[in-house]
Amino acid sequence: MPRRSPFQREKDLLDLASRYLRGEAQAVIAHDMGVDQSAVSRDLLLLQTRWRKLTTMALDEHKARELARIDH
Repeated sequence: MPRRSPFQREKDLLDLASRYLRGEAQAVIAHDMGVDQSAVSRDLLLLQTRWRKLTTMALDEHKARELARIDH
């Protein structure tokens, strides 16, 4: 199986995120995308890490705004 280009992987990540959030099984997603289930699993770990980071950043931003409001 040929390696995906970085562009193709990012495109696949968008599709994967949508399908994962709809509750589709990893095996089905992998088959449809033409990749191994292990690639889907790795990509999901990457997505979850990104989501966690975005959530943390948003929470930190919210805390900073609230602290600034309190200080004001």
